[in-house]
Amino acid sequence: MTEVSGYAPGAPCWVELVSPRVTASKEFYGELFNWYSHAFGYEFGDYYTWSLGGRLGPMVCGMQPLADDGQRPYWTCHFAVDEIGPVTERVRAAGGQVLVDGVELDSLGRLALAVDPEGAGFALWQGQSFRGAGVVDEPGALCWMELACRDLAAVQRFYGEVLGWTFVRRDHDGLTYSYWRVADRSVGGMVVLDGPLRPLERPQWIPYFAVEDCDASVTKATKLGARVEVPPHDIRPGRYAFLRDPVGAPWP
Repeated sequence: MTEVSGYAPGAPCWVELVSPRVTASKEFYGELFNWYSHAFGYEFGDYYTWSLGGRLGPMVCGMQPLADDGQRPYWTCHFAVDEIGPVTERVRAAGGQVLVDGVELDSLGRLALAVDPEGAGFALWQGQSFRGAGVVDEPGALCWMELACRDLAAVQRFYGEVLGWTFVRRDHDGLTYSYWRVADRSVGGMVVLDGPLRPLERPQWIPYFAVEDCDASVTKATKLGARVEVPPHDIRPGRYAFLRDPVGAPWP
């Protein structure tokens, strides 16, 4: 397995699903990716983590219930920072909003929740005893994060000022795609909302999970109740599909 040894400031470190039906989400992802779900600890309420391959496997991501039944399910992508305070100040200065500012989570670390100028939510994580995902870039694990947005240039300015990202734009089969980079390494991307490969209603961050066989995984997901919105097809980096899980959360 590709274990995560550390996180550069600005790099993705964790992702969590906010679900209206926690039991249904546990069953779906457990069957699809061989994830094992367990409560993180009584002091954290109804927060769950998923481990890859069993109870003792490396942690992949987290999940918590929706606080408001009127909300849609969504994924929250977390980015590592050395110190939360200066970063949340840059969020405000760059035109974003800070919803939760530097909450201490026991000895695990500090968390802030923010939204960018287009309303896409994300999290900042100052890790202490908990750094984030224990495995990436393996089947069943996180391999990419992507932002669907309306104004690429404006959003690039925001994240460049807040997290120090740099950007490289590429044209893939007629689709303009922006890679964001941390320490000269591409770790995520941005694409214009409502393009043919990203059927989303609003700006948001979404995670990608690696699979050994895209077609077989899509077939299995549909049998488990997922809905296919973009069927499997080849893109330059690999083979891709876009689905919504049984509770409606989008993911490629």
